[in-house]
Amino acid sequence: MDSKIVLLIAVLAILGLCVYKMRKRKGWANLFLFLFMTLLTLLISEFVYRKFFRDKTIISTVNNYYRGDPYIGYRFDPGTIKAIEYFENGDTIYNTSYTILPDTNGFGINYPMRKAYRSDTPGKETVFLGCSYTLGEGLADEETLPYLYGKLSGISAVNRGCNGMGVHQVYELFKNEYASQDNHNRLFVYSYFFEHFFRAKGLYKWNVAGPYYVIAGDTLFNKGPFYKVKTLYWQKIAQAASFLGTFTFISDNIERIAVNRAKKNITEEDLKPIYLMLRQMAEIIERSGGRLILLSWDDSPPKTGSDILDRDIITEKIVTEIGHTSAKVLPVRQVINFSQKEYSIPHDGHPSALANKVLAEYLLKNAGPPDRDGN
Repeated sequence: MDSKIVLLIAVLAILGLCVYKMRKRKGWANLFLFLFMTLLTLLISEFVYRKFFRDKTIISTVNNYYRGDPYIGYRFDPGTIKAIEYFENGDTIYNTSYTILPDTNGFGINYPMRKAYRSDTPGKETVFLGCSYTLGEGLADEETLPYLYGKLSGISAVNRGCNGMGVHQVYELFKNEYASQDNHNRLFVYSYFFEHFFRAKGLYKWNVAGPYYVIAGDTLFNKGPFYKVKTLYWQKIAQAASFLGTFTFISDNIERIAVNRAKKNITEEDLKPIYLMLRQMAEIIERSGGRLILLSWDDSPPKTGSDILDRDIITEKIVTEIGHTSAKVLPVRQVINFSQKEYSIPHDGHPSALANKVLAEYLLKNAGPPDRDGN
């Protein structure tokens, strides 16, 4: 049981004792009774919420391995990550390990990456960018999309995915690692879905260490990490109103209302920096000799919580933004039915090994050669 809940139960007992002791002093007795009944109501409400309404608490050992990064916000250090995800009652969702390798790129920042397929033939490589879908959350190294595609194509792959990334972090990583390189013989594959846009707008309290970009004309400016530039006022309100997060039925609902409202209120102006990031990535990759594939995980019809973003997905605005380059968008839904259980990890939702196998074949068939010269 939560230690703060235990403390409040003790406080409740003390208040009950005070009510009894002060029963002959009406004014004090009424005050302590009011406090007692208020706290009792809150505790009962919390118990009912946790028992019947709140999503089951899922615990992941991966959270113990995150380290701060001055450019991207967070990262994993080289080594072996013991990845176990389980429910609070002990039932295991998955139990595997991730091999994190040192960054051997030799350019830009030092950002360790997950093991992927290495070919005996040097030269060409496929660089995979994205979030936990790219990283391969819940899967062994050999079951991830970068590894399976590399093995199927016979071309070395680089797994640059990391849990929770948004467009802003993918752009920052690409800019520092590859933008100044000769990218002939490189194919870039960025797996994304609509949540990457919301993360890039800093809507979530768990991802405020990434870069905050603003736009002026056709230029992007990195103002530093979100938490130094923007304040999530709802988070402070939720913490205070819920007794530092003790009453989760208060904090969860304040967060849900605030995030949903922020999604609903997003404008095209808000999304301009994000589309510019994608457009600049496509332009830089083409200019430097490489090719870019955007692997879209968005469903149809979309249900993002933002009318603007829903419309952009339906009208394929990303295709318009990158249409003047050789980059292209491949919708995952063409080969994977999101409602079929075998394509996701049970109780977790991330792509399964089978989904990645299907996607590797889909990519090999549709992505084309590693560079724009047809090599």
